[in-house]
Amino acid sequence: MLTRGPTLSELEYSAEDVLIWIEPRVSVPVLHLIAGDFGPLLPPETALVPLWVALALRRSGYCRVRAPVWLTVEWLERQFEAERESRVLTAMPFRFEEVATLLLEGAADDVADAARVRACLENLLGMRQGKLRRGLQDIQHSDMIKLNGIGAMELATLRPVLKNVLEGLHALEEEEEEVGDEGVVNASADRHTGEATMAHANGTPGSARSSMATAPRRLLLRHPGAVP
Repeated sequence: MLTRGPTLSELEYSAEDVLIWIEPRVSVPVLHLIAGDFGPLLPPETALVPLWVALALRRSGYCRVRAPVWLTVEWLERQFEAERESRVLTAMPFRFEEVATLLLEGAADDVADAARVRACLENLLGMRQGKLRRGLQDIQHSDMIKLNGIGAMELATLRPVLKNVLEGLHALEEEEEEVGDEGVVNASADRHTGEATMAHANGTPGSARSSMATAPRRLLLRHPGAVP
């Protein structure tokens, strides 16, 4: 049974641990954090720190954030074309949507052409969501759905929908099994009744049993899910 998925706040909280490059503006001694030690920060050398640290330092005016290479207009436009040509989801950083949201909200001035980046990102997300919707439709005709390349936010959005679809399919399978079991029982009962009747009429139990041997199979073919 699928339990409750993470909320938007929980996803963004997890994304804040993603490492990102910054350009320090002041010297900062080594930062001793639970995730490890970062620094010292010595301008003009770049440093790799958790996203939440980068945003906190930036708010204090201590650094400039370097946007990831995938958060540029050029990269997103190329990725959009690749997404359009591919039948499945293309590879993206697992937490790309949360990281992009946090950077565009907390460090938009450090993202080149932020307005266009936001538009390109929305176009890409729309394309990917369309594929996920088609995948949910295809699962009704298949035993699996390909989720390669799916992001954390996309997975959280898909989770409740996928849960409902799987529960619906499971209910249908149980109904079909119940109908199938009833068909087997009825077929068996009809076979024994037929054997007894024909044996009494013909006086040849063996020939009656032989003539009715295929009866259960013929009856099962009347199962709603079988080929007539």
